[in-house]
Amino acid sequence: MHYSFLAKSTYEYHPRSRRKSYNDLALLSLIKVVKRHNPSFGYLPMTDKLKIKYGLKVNHQRVYRLMKEQGLLACKYNLRAGKYDSSKGPQGKKAKNRFHQKFKTNRPYQKIVTDISEFRYGNKSMSERIYFSPFKDLYSGEIISYTIGQPA
Repeated sequence: MHYSFLAKSTYEYHPRSRRKSYNDLALLSLIKVVKRHNPSFGYLPMTDKLKIKYGLKVNHQRVYRLMKEQGLLACKYNLRAGKYDSSKGPQGKKAKNRFHQKFKTNRPYQKIVTDISEFRYGNKSMSERIYFSPFKDLYSGEIISYTIGQPA
């Protein structure tokens, strides 16, 4: 008696219930529908939505190409372009380093430090900025006070 065995690569090659492949126009119309409901979606969340909700087997590079061609990519902030620097502007120069990495203290309110964080919100064309500056006591590590404001 002779048995013939099927090679594993041959078995894996044969298509099983593969998902239907969509052409670019059908996929683009579906992307536009999803984008209308989720305007902040970039190509990666869009790919996930198409895979999970619609059951499509689609590559993220294809979704990126289609969204780029149609100008549907999400707007993101360029962090390097407008990075905040407290030493710039009319307020003057940087403060002197008086701590020299000696941040521990045995008395409250002896060493108080602050920093400024910039937060952006809104869309790309009308992005707003707001600044947050907490004041921290190095003795207890607690925030004593803070200021929130918009640029002048």
